[in-house]
Amino acid sequence: KIPAGLRQFIEQQIGRASPKEREVLEAASVVGMEFSAAAVAAALEEEVEAVEQLCEALARRSQLLHANGVSEWPDGTVAAGYRFLHALYQDVVYAQVPAGRRISLHRQVGKRLETAYGTQARELAAELAVHFERGRDTRRAVQYLWQAGENAIRRNAPQEAILHLTKGLKVLETRPDTQERAQQELMLQISLGAPLMHTKGWGQPEVERCYTRARSLCQRLGETPELFPVLIGLWMFYNTRAELQIAREIGEQCLSLAQRQHDPALLLAAYAALGNTVFFQGELVLAQEYFEQGLALYDPQQHRSYALYGIDLGVGGRGNAAFALWLLG
Repeated sequence: KIPAGLRQFIEQQIGRASPKEREVLEAASVVGMEFSAAAVAAALEEEVEAVEQLCEALARRSQLLHANGVSEWPDGTVAAGYRFLHALYQDVVYAQVPAGRRISLHRQVGKRLETAYGTQARELAAELAVHFERGRDTRRAVQYLWQAGENAIRRNAPQEAILHLTKGLKVLETRPDTQERAQQELMLQISLGAPLMHTKGWGQPEVERCYTRARSLCQRLGETPELFPVLIGLWMFYNTRAELQIAREIGEQCLSLAQRQHDPALLLAAYAALGNTVFFQGELVLAQEYFEQGLALYDPQQHRSYALYGIDLGVGGRGNAAFALWLLG
């Protein structure tokens, strides 16, 4: 919370700006602490050069803004960059923007950045999610929250991923209950499973709830390609908790699904899962058969990047097969 005296001081500085400069400052506060003149121009539907002149005048007077180099977007747009002198300046300006106008500005900025980055838009997923959420475009907001979660997973930042993905689920609750919403929720739940495992533990109730909900969504949508990773997630949960009969039944479903799809990578994962479970059930000969069938499919060039929750299936398969052979004498 900004102290009243400090807020009043910042508001006085804002009041010294011309009406056009205040309009630019309001749009800039929507873009962010640091911003490109091109993003502000898109929000206001003005020429970039005109916005740059106004920002430059404010920066020369050291009034609210500093120059911040040059920004260049993938679509070739080049414009001057600026930043607020302090985050408090941005906060005070942002608070002065009427709610309806704020929604419109966020939506305009989000669409312009989306166009500018094109196929690289997922690099800005977290930023775009904010603009579309505050711009009341929930469909796009959910899509970019999912991508932001996926980006965090690739950076090995599971806590950040959980924040983005759970927020995506919360935003999704405001949308009508349609097939599209079900598909979006399914992707969020699948992505959420792995970071929950890594932070909470593989056998925790949150993991079961996540994958159980995902399986019910798969049943609603039909046999989607997402069903296999959902079943593998459930298998991991029950296998970790030593609920081996349930884990075995799910492993058999995985194998049946992989056989129907004739996908070597899925077959490899299914044999690894089922072999692991029957191994713990003491059926060592059958476990060895499953491990050998999986290893017969393993191609280091094709499958090295296909890991089962971080475990290379060629390495894991050989390790498990070695244990089975050892116990078999």
